[in-house]
Amino acid sequence: MAKTKTAPKDLRNLTDNELQDKYLSLKDEMFQLKIQQVTHQKVANPMRFGVIRKNIARIQTLMNERRKK
Repeated sequence: MAKTKTAPKDLRNLTDNELQDKYLSLKDEMFQLKIQQVTHQKVANPMRFGVIRKNIARIQTLMNERRKK
């Protein structure tokens, strides 16, 4: 997995279902990384934790904005 930040303008073009799918896939990836860390396996890119966490926050922000409209 490359260390990539998802731009908010790219996320705004996604539908609600696509946002939900992306959110779930990021949560799953974060879970897998945490499992690797807890079982003392070598995490390939530890910086990925922060990138994933911030992308999840971006998606949650968009989902909340849409819910309030």
